[in-house]
Amino acid sequence: HFHNPLRPFSSSGVTDLPPFIQGACSATEFDQTFSSVLWGTRFTSPQERGPGAGNPFDWDAARSAYLDALILPTSAEREAALARTFETLGHVMHLVQDLAVPAHVRDDFQSHLQHLNPLAGFGRWTENGFERFVRRNPQLVDAAAAKAGEFPISFSRQLVTRFWDTDLYTGAVPSKETDQGLAEYTNANFASQYTILTESFSQNDPKFFPYPRESETNLHAVVAQALSVRAFTAEDNKVDVGLYITKEGSGQKVDNFARLGYLWSDIPPDQLRLSLQLDDIVNADYATLLLPRAIAYSEGLLDYFFRGRLDVDLVPADPSDPSVVRVSGANASPDALLGGTLTLYADDPADPAGKRDPAAALDQDLTVTVESGAPVESARFRVPENAERFMAVYEGTLGLEKQEGAFPGAVVAKALGGVRVEEVFSDGTRWKLRTPRGVFFLPGLTAAGFEEVRWGDGDNLLVAQTPFGLPDPNQPNLNRVVLYEVQRVSGSVEVKTVTTPDGPEVQIREIDAVDFPFGMPLGTTVNFSQTIQYRQRLARIDPHRNLFQWVPRFPFRPQDGTYEFAGEELGTLTLETAVEDDVHFSGSFPVTLDVERSGSFGTVDRPYVWYLQEVAADVSGRILAVVVVYLTSPQSPGTALPYFGVNQQGAREVISQVSFAPSFPSQVSPLLWAVVDLKARAVVASTADPVITLTVQDVSDALPDVYVHGSLEFLGGPTPSVQEIPWNRSRFGPVDPSRPTAVDAELETRAGALAIGVTGWLEDELALSGVFDFQLGALRRADEFTYDCGADATLSFFCRAVSVTSSTGVVTRGPAHLQDARRSRPAPPGGERVALLVSRSSGLDESVLVWDPATPSARVLLRLPAIAESGYFVGPVTQDTAMVVGAGQNSFLISLAGAAPATPLPGDLSDSFTLLNPSYLYSVQDMKFYRPRPQLQPTALPARLADVPGNPVGDHHAIRLP
Repeated sequence: HFHNPLRPFSSSGVTDLPPFIQGACSATEFDQTFSSVLWGTRFTSPQERGPGAGNPFDWDAARSAYLDALILPTSAEREAALARTFETLGHVMHLVQDLAVPAHVRDDFQSHLQHLNPLAGFGRWTENGFERFVRRNPQLVDAAAAKAGEFPISFSRQLVTRFWDTDLYTGAVPSKETDQGLAEYTNANFASQYTILTESFSQNDPKFFPYPRESETNLHAVVAQALSVRAFTAEDNKVDVGLYITKEGSGQKVDNFARLGYLWSDIPPDQLRLSLQLDDIVNADYATLLLPRAIAYSEGLLDYFFRGRLDVDLVPADPSDPSVVRVSGANASPDALLGGTLTLYADDPADPAGKRDPAAALDQDLTVTVESGAPVESARFRVPENAERFMAVYEGTLGLEKQEGAFPGAVVAKALGGVRVEEVFSDGTRWKLRTPRGVFFLPGLTAAGFEEVRWGDGDNLLVAQTPFGLPDPNQPNLNRVVLYEVQRVSGSVEVKTVTTPDGPEVQIREIDAVDFPFGMPLGTTVNFSQTIQYRQRLARIDPHRNLFQWVPRFPFRPQDGTYEFAGEELGTLTLETAVEDDVHFSGSFPVTLDVERSGSFGTVDRPYVWYLQEVAADVSGRILAVVVVYLTSPQSPGTALPYFGVNQQGAREVISQVSFAPSFPSQVSPLLWAVVDLKARAVVASTADPVITLTVQDVSDALPDVYVHGSLEFLGGPTPSVQEIPWNRSRFGPVDPSRPTAVDAELETRAGALAIGVTGWLEDELALSGVFDFQLGALRRADEFTYDCGADATLSFFCRAVSVTSSTGVVTRGPAHLQDARRSRPAPPGGERVALLVSRSSGLDESVLVWDPATPSARVLLRLPAIAESGYFVGPVTQDTAMVVGAGQNSFLISLAGAAPATPLPGDLSDSFTLLNPSYLYSVQDMKFYRPRPQLQPTALPARLADVPGNPVGDHHAIRLP
């Protein structure tokens, strides 16, 4: 079935069949022929549908089959209809793919007889040269698939016929854009064997096509200059040469558009087109351009078929009757839903045939009319008591795809439910399993024997942990993790149970157990070195003269008088270095899960402590643990240097000691997070490299002590003398603004960090995420301090001071540290996934990072808004989503793929909600899923867990119904 876009809905002109071929075919095959678009879609014109052309695999048939796949009463019937849906879609896609064959869109059936073989199947003996070439070179299809993404095809707001023909190309100007039908692109830009450069033919000639035309090729330049001679291997494996022309001008450029035949030089210039041929070199160029579009248009057609989207949930519709529900949400389709019916179907969980029936409608009007993106709400339905799986089905007009007669129009569906929540919890004495069908004991799992029981990654795995504490030979059941498998009825999610005097008991099987591997190395060694540049200086003032002058009481009795204060003379401040030395510390230690350094019960806290955060099991049954390690203080002993003073005689002497102790940079905390295989005693993933090197340089050069040497000098009078004041310690003091002060000396002091070097702290993919960089700087401050004061004879006080510039080395931008972490449950296929909370300042500068160590890759997903000092923590994490909770503040649901913006949720949800795979927000209080909206919206799903007094909260998981 051919389609010529210049005669879009006409029957094909298959008039050139040889008599022997016509005789070999039935009359029904050739008495009436149809355009490809009519054969595939029943459209007889761009806007009108007809009764169809007798094709049992057309668009209408695909729609009907899809509707059957959703609503037929048994699962076997629905599965058969779904298979028929895709088989039929394959037929329609085949018609679209045929539009990338030039002969199919240029009415050139004659070229299909090039490789005539009546003994082969019909599709084989009618293939043309281009089709044959592609069949013989399947690698071209693989290459084209990789390029198909370069041609996004979407006709969502148009008719399906637009995949064939949009009427943009009318024979005027060719285009290579994707807003046209594939037939238009192929017809205008490529040739078939018997329609090469036929623009000069009569317009009534079936082989007339206005494009491609000779004037847009370099035919005459090639002939004149013998350009483009190429060697190639022909189909008979012999090397040949050819002369090729290029199509340029409007539309698609084709480098090897056609090859001149060997006798081209004997043909008149105005008849050169008769020599042109399409060989493998030409076909290869055609295939490179046409095959990616054939795939892209096929993908676009499939997307078009399923373009209808319902972003809806099943929500309660009667607060007094939980069986009354409605479908509520939004029309996520790119087109409007226009007057079709929205019906709800419910599966019978007890029926082995998978019975599905329409739910009882409580309202007469089931129609909905909703624009794209607008809210949609169905009529009310009453659902069966035990139903857990539903199908919401819209049937009718979607955009321009209209419901007409027997044609159902578009079919849009959303599966709802099909997920059951189960919980393991402790009643204080025994561990139990709770499902919607009842509450069951877990045999042998007492609350005294197991402090925690939680679900593993697999649907049937339970991870049970005995009390975790200091190993004690008298308590052999400490520090043990046991993995159990829940036994279920074949083909069902229902658990197998046995009756006991205490009540029903789940059948479980122990499949593995391991003692916690104390002493296991975490594969990281820390090398540490610290240097402190220390200097002690002394400041001296010498002399400090206090002058007293003899003043006679009476002029005639000079010997009778007193010594009165006559002023002070201050000496110059001088500095001397008492000690200048570097203090060195170094050490190296491996990080192990040793008993002594357990942060929970260990007895040693240097140089690190570790904590067990959680135990888990992946889908393969591997028992895992997540541990975190914090640096405390180095094991290296401290040291001391002498601290000097000045004795009364002015000599330096040791008066005390100054102590130094090593310290780790506080910003490197925690040191690492690790996921550990407990049984294999192996590290599955660690945030640190095998070697972490910490290098710290500090400086300590404080304001010196001041020592003063002075004298009392009595001038004149009967007893002139000089009395020495021994050296004594003074202090730098604040400047008194009421006294004149002269600054006559300058000092510089230094303290704090000079440099911090950290390598290996974070694996490359984490470090490259850009939030773990150090920046050091200095805080500089200028002050003036008084070092000595005096007075003149008039008792006018004055002081001398020093100008002190202090420089304190600080971390001006500390690295973000891995404040919190949790592995996803379940882990994605191929490796672990961990959600990390990275923080520069708790509550103020925090981000969420997803880490896939097997890839390896890490990326920041969300920078969290600043909250109070308490900050955030990571809540439950699934394969796709993480919940991050701000204490007392908003919570967030974050897509780990970064595919959608984070959803803020009101308040701290850590006590009332959990997150279940893949992204179900589940209320542990009313036992329902909630739509994660800024205002949480409860749904009617899933089925409630069996009632337990007090509704104890344990560990939940979601399991899909078969």
